[in-house]
Amino acid sequence: MPIDTGEIEEAIRLDLGRRRSPRTVRDYTSAAKRFCKFAHKTHDFTRRDCLRYLDHLIEKGQSERSIMWTFAAMKRIMRCIEEPFPISIDDMPKHPGVRKAPAAMLPADKIAMLIKFVRDEGTPAQTFYIAMSTIYGLRRGELALLTPASFSPTLSTVTINTLKGGDVRTHTVPDEIKNAIRLAITCESIGYADCTMSLIFEKLCEKAGLIRIHREGWHSIRRALNTYLIKNQVSYYLVQSFLRWKSSSRDMPGMYLRLEPHEVDAEIFRQHPFLAFWR
Repeated sequence: MPIDTGEIEEAIRLDLGRRRSPRTVRDYTSAAKRFCKFAHKTHDFTRRDCLRYLDHLIEKGQSERSIMWTFAAMKRIMRCIEEPFPISIDDMPKHPGVRKAPAAMLPADKIAMLIKFVRDEGTPAQTFYIAMSTIYGLRRGELALLTPASFSPTLSTVTINTLKGGDVRTHTVPDEIKNAIRLAITCESIGYADCTMSLIFEKLCEKAGLIRIHREGWHSIRRALNTYLIKNQVSYYLVQSFLRWKSSSRDMPGMYLRLEPHEVDAEIFRQHPFLAFWR
């Protein structure tokens, strides 16, 4: 008989409320449903329930990062339903001597191929999202949050609802991508769920003739933008500001630094590794 997870789902929604994004609530709810289905219960979780579930994920070959996220999600779920979390970080698997594979970064030649494809053959939506990704290094969730209201009436600026704890950031829009934005808004081609954004990227790579390696996605473009800017000897703090990262409390020069966003954008655009592909 299927497990009724309605009560635990409601507990998660009530606990997180408006203090977390809808995506975060959805992710924790999905994690709870998977865990409850495996344990075949929705309360009174034991240490054995938790360890068996983690072992199950290990046997399925899930990555260390994925398992760590599940551990954190389970801990939060227990807090939502006011039950003690029966395991600790010491129970997590340890693999001494094993190095994690570096996260995928899309090389500049692949990014150039994607831009050429969307400019020659892409739909308004494909062209729009590749433009916003390659120019601003937006995360997948940030791309999904874009709406026509994100842009000023003249398309001179775009406001990014930054994820990962970053502040809302208003960027200057370079002339090179304004037509792509205007066409997408006119065709009402903006507004997709996170999972659909992943499918858009996969289909784009396939149509452009790119062979994707494991875990290449929108974030691979963000990594590339960061990497090439740093290689071009752009100031670390300019890159940090442009990519909307918050300064660490241990980085006092960064905490005290004040930069005008439009000045940051102007300097970045002068040395941007992918902007020329849109000319």
